[in-house]
Amino acid sequence: MIDLASIDDIADGAMLRVDIGDRQLCLINISGSIYILDDRCSHADYSLSEGSLDVDAKEVECPKHGALFDVTTGDARCLPATQPVQTYEVIVRDGRILLDEESNNAGN
Repeated sequence: MIDLASIDDIADGAMLRVDIGDRQLCLINISGSIYILDDRCSHADYSLSEGSLDVDAKEVECPKHGALFDVTTGDARCLPATQPVQTYEVIVRDGRILLDEESNNAGN
């Protein structure tokens, strides 16, 4: 398990970039549910955590070209992105957000 952040580090409706070695992750808080996905757009390699979050649709928008990704699955929801971004299983324990290194929900 990798300790990524405190649950208090991410306000409701916010995103947080966390760097783990050479990997950049985007942590997202929607109504107390935490989601983790790769922080790089699959289309143009831009930081998704610098984009915008639609909490109702559970989508993050890439700031470069407007590609939308499903926060829960990583699926690309519109062009120009056609490939998903990797998502990870979230574990919250004792107020800490943990990443299981072996988890990979998107299959890439």
